[in-house]
Amino acid sequence: MSYPSRAIIDHAALAHNYGVIAGRTAAEVMPIVKADAYGHGLVPCVATLHRAGAAIVGVAQLSEALELAAALDGAGPTIFTWLYSPHQRAELRAAIRAGLHFSVPDHWALAAISQARADLAAEAAGGADALPPVAVHLKVDTGMGRGGVLAEDAPALIAAALDTAGIDVVGIWSHLARADDDAATTARQEATFERVLAEARAAGVTIDYAHLAAAGGALWHPATHHTHVRPGIALYGIMPDDSDPAAAKLRPVMRLEADLTMVKRVPAGTPVSYGHTQTVAATTLGIVPLGYADGMDRHASSRARVRVGAREACVVGRICMDQFIIDLGPDSPAEPGDAAIVWGPGGPSVSDWARAAGTIGYEMVARLGPRVPRIHINEDKP
Repeated sequence: MSYPSRAIIDHAALAHNYGVIAGRTAAEVMPIVKADAYGHGLVPCVATLHRAGAAIVGVAQLSEALELAAALDGAGPTIFTWLYSPHQRAELRAAIRAGLHFSVPDHWALAAISQARADLAAEAAGGADALPPVAVHLKVDTGMGRGGVLAEDAPALIAAALDTAGIDVVGIWSHLARADDDAATTARQEATFERVLAEARAAGVTIDYAHLAAAGGALWHPATHHTHVRPGIALYGIMPDDSDPAAAKLRPVMRLEADLTMVKRVPAGTPVSYGHTQTVAATTLGIVPLGYADGMDRHASSRARVRVGAREACVVGRICMDQFIIDLGPDSPAEPGDAAIVWGPGGPSVSDWARAAGTIGYEMVARLGPRVPRIHINEDKP
């Protein structure tokens, strides 16, 4: 089945970006592939990243981690996951069977994982001795104000984890809050993280995974790299601060485009779209079959631009659920079926659209809906 829109995912660019980031650090790279690899397609992207050298990847939601584990069937990288609830008992058991690494952000998570392992042991012929320990990364809040225990409470969590049967503490992790705009905050978080690492080592933890830096830290703060860095958005050729990725030698991975479904001449004074928020001069209008149901942010109405052939065209009027209208200009040669590049190589950037919508590049790609097919190219050319 064909569609009038498509997101073309260039795996050569993805592998290139992995290599650029890996080349900037002595740490191992843990690609973050949450939210369907930031809208790019989870399983194909993980396959490319694994071939490029990734030994472990991170996925936020436990359900998505299990989907990935089932698709890889033991053949891919280690999977680290960090968002789950104590009520997801069956999923926790399945994840332990699959050998996932878990974040432990507090004592409740330690208890939930321990209970899930005990439930599996009760079913196993050899009991608890037949099961390998569960690898966990203890989460510390060094200044984000989000997940993890406060730094002053970390020693108690470390001690509890070490005293829990069937738990193998393999890592300590945290997250930077302002890596893209405030070096002083990053330095304070780094100092706190270093202190917790020292406390963990003094308690007897062998830390195979110490990770604080996401994309911003990986690109701009080498002191935060430790054993692993966790780039997400930068892998897909979008900068954390929406600056030009070419300056960091990164390439956009996604090109979003759609075929024009109508082209028509209209007279001066024609009002356009819902609410008649915009009136155009005599011009040619085109309809792009993507709308807010597909993730096109309505705040970009009358502001964002696309490229059709050699020309850019501005969105006019309000973005609708399934389509939006563009002003092709009075002398446009465009015809129905011509491709409008919404963002990516050959057109505006994701960050251009983010600025038009008053948001960030992360949101633009992560919200791209399932009605838009992902077409994967260059999967055999890392």
